[in-house]
Amino acid sequence: MKKQIPLFTKLLIALACWLVFLFIDISKKGIDTSRIEFYYFYYFPGFVIWFVSTIPLYNLFKKTGNWPLPKRITFVFLLGIAVGILKTFIAWTVFYFAVVPSEAPFFNFFQTVRPFFYVEASIIAWVMLLIFYGIELYENFKEKTLEANKLESQLANAQLQTLKMQLHPHFLFNVHNTIAMLIRDNQNTKALEMLLGVSELLRLTLTKTDNQLVTLNEEMDWIRRYLDLEKVRFEDSLIIQIDGFEEIKNLKVPNLILQPIVENAFKHGINRNIGGSILRISFSTTDHQMRIEVFNSGPRLPEKWSMDHVHGIGLKNTISRLEKLYGDDFDFTLTNEVDGVVASLKIPKG
Repeated sequence: MKKQIPLFTKLLIALACWLVFLFIDISKKGIDTSRIEFYYFYYFPGFVIWFVSTIPLYNLFKKTGNWPLPKRITFVFLLGIAVGILKTFIAWTVFYFAVVPSEAPFFNFFQTVRPFFYVEASIIAWVMLLIFYGIELYENFKEKTLEANKLESQLANAQLQTLKMQLHPHFLFNVHNTIAMLIRDNQNTKALEMLLGVSELLRLTLTKTDNQLVTLNEEMDWIRRYLDLEKVRFEDSLIIQIDGFEEIKNLKVPNLILQPIVENAFKHGINRNIGGSILRISFSTTDHQMRIEVFNSGPRLPEKWSMDHVHGIGLKNTISRLEKLYGDDFDFTLTNEVDGVVASLKIPKG
């Protein structure tokens, strides 16, 4: 659907154009103070006619949208000349009855109207062309902007759906291996608990809202279930710490934004770490920003590593979604710490 400019905005555009034209016209001709009434009676009715006729004629002009460009220009040009002649006739009629003695013959008076005033009608036609095409270009620009925003939103939604349906084959593979191992070791209660946890995680993923933004509390509900399964798999060798969550749990964050970051911490860090491992998720805020940090112990990033080296679908999808949601108003980095890697995300506080 075409994005329409409000009527008030169209009137302002028309008013501005006609005022500029009036100023230029008066400046060009100069003002004879001895005939000041001429300017009053000549320009005032004319200006009213120009202004009042602009929007109805523009609506007529819109109906020619499918015409070839030369035909549209000719149509508006002739329309403008008609308005110019009408303006000249009415303005001079008003001037005649208000200023000229009534005994002067009306049609004899009109013989004094110089051809210039009718030629001026063509200038008015060009002004109308500028106004009409100016409004039309602005409407087209607003329409394209609306379409672009809609496409951006659709793309962000598609990325969210892709993220929800990925559900990490390697994670499920590891979980099912752990369940099989528990069954072989006759730890059936723990295996059943883990199987139920996987089912609940899948259910939660498939029924999770499609809203781009959710509360941090909703986001962490999913993450906690994910981490519960990982804790069973790693048993006592995994320490999980969550800091600063309660203070900001009602703030908004992008839906499923933590999942690929946490999964990446397991895939490239904790899974490759021998012995005890630490996963720490920290939250903090400033006046305008929320900061989320996910630290994992394990192998550090290679020397001279940069964000340009990110190739995983999860993190690339994350960065792309953040760009769609926040433009340049976010920061996402992966950096080394003494005994691991920290992913740091800064987004507007919402």
